Amino acid sequence: TKVNTYAGPEQEYFLIDKKFYSQRPDLVMSGRTLLGALPPKGQQLEDHYFGSIPDRVLAFMQEVEEELYLLGIPAKTRHNEVAPHQFEIAPIFEQANIASDHNLLVMEVMRKVADKSGFALLLFEKPFAGINGSGKHNNWSIGIDGGMNLLDPGDTPESNINFLVFLVAVLKGVLKRSAILRASVASIGNDHRLGANEAPPAVVTVFLGDLLEKVLDAIESGKVDLKTEKQILDLGLGQVPLLNKDYTDRNRTSPFAFTGNKFEFRAVGSTQPISVPNTVLNTLMAEAVDEMNDAIVAKIEGGMSKDDAILAAVREGITATKAVRYPGDNYSEDLQKAAAKRGLPNMKNTPEAVRAWVESDTVAMFVKYGVLTAEEIDSRYNVRIERYVKGIDIEARTLLLMLKTMVIPDSSEYQGDLASSFNNLVAAAESIGLSEDAFRNQAGHLKSLAEDLSQLIELTGILEETIEEMEEQESELDQADFCAARLLPCMDAVREVADKLELQVDRSRWQLPTYSEMLFEH
Repeated sequence: TKVNTYAGPEQEYFLIDKKFYSQRPDLVMSGRTLLGALPPKGQQLEDHYFGSIPDRVLAFMQEVEEELYLLGIPAKTRHNEVAPHQFEIAPIFEQANIASDHNLLVMEVMRKVADKSGFALLLFEKPFAGINGSGKHNNWSIGIDGGMNLLDPGDTPESNINFLVFLVAVLKGVLKRSAILRASVASIGNDHRLGANEAPPAVVTVFLGDLLEKVLDAIESGKVDLKTEKQILDLGLGQVPLLNKDYTDRNRTSPFAFTGNKFEFRAVGSTQPISVPNTVLNTLMAEAVDEMNDAIVAKIEGGMSKDDAILAAVREGITATKAVRYPGDNYSEDLQKAAAKRGLPNMKNTPEAVRAWVESDTVAMFVKYGVLTAEEIDSRYNVRIERYVKGIDIEARTLLLMLKTMVIPDSSEYQGDLASSFNNLVAAAESIGLSEDAFRNQAGHLKSLAEDLSQLIELTGILEETIEEMEEQESELDQADFCAARLLPCMDAVREVADKLELQVDRSRWQLPTYSEMLFEH
């Protein structure tokens, strides 16, 4: 019997008008907006999510789907997403390796059709601050020849036992390998998204739903022995396929949720190939099934019957994996406390996460199962560090360029206009009998603008120095740590002041397309 894994990635993306894209150096160079004040309206009304698809976007979607069908890619759904101008496309499930290749083709086809349609496709995980970013929910399951889904609860004792063995194996694998699973989705873009009250946190936990938790608790406590169909059905396990939406899909905050007959890994970033997280999932699953098998065989050799040995191994697995099962709100501070208490890894940025690739235990797992050699793992680790450093460096230098050639000149010109207007008013005040109180507010407006501009110029200098300091770090890993700890916070500080200026400067003086224009002009 051959075992296959299957995947169905839900691809989220933004579309904006190409004319706006070409006027934003940050989008062109880095894929995200490094500056931009929030518009009065964002996603708070949820009118985009529940609204109809704009005609121009629908035409784009239809052409994409036609191109995908010609390539043999089974695109199935299309709809609006939560943020303005955010959308999603999802395929029918396929074998994981084929699904991975097809997803890469989906992204490429969308880029080409978007360009032809006058759009710019934004796949970056967080192209706009203050509204939802984009992910790629990776729906993952395991099956065997003949179509049997090993993660599908059945209505007979035999199928339920299979399901429980593989369910517990998933729990064991995710608990043991949560660090490398988190590392598999680490990237610049995902660092902005994970844990931002819109996407799963950086802590990997599993959500099973109330019904399955009750089933596992009953098995652990000895209330069921799995031997009779009646006991299992009375417990409710046979109802899971019918009730999966009610019982297993309520916690949208979970990074790894059971959704009826599959697991949905929600932490994958929208730009990322699903091949890496699926490779990690497949490998940790192989290891966990091996361990379950060894435990069952050892118990049989110790004199247990096959059924008793399986039940004992399942019970042990249920008890051992309590730490990774979390039914609560993954966006809350409670999870952070629970993670620390349970010893779950909590790697908040890419430099922290990617270290998991070269941990000796991780390397041993990949080598043991013939997935990657030690040299291949080391190469991938170094590429990820290099990609992170170079990506942040490009962002920082692009921001510096925009500040020096656009934001500061635009603000200075408007400050000059305002100062000239104010001086003319002061000069005319006496002749027209205008009191000092009458222009005090205008003086305050000019002062506020001047102070913000002065602060921005100072912070721009600090940003330039910080970039130079980053380059002086001894190793690329040191540079990556510096980027996360020093350079990105410096960029955020600069942005805060620049965005304040955007809200003060005359729109005709501001060169950059605004969030309002990019997100709400069709």
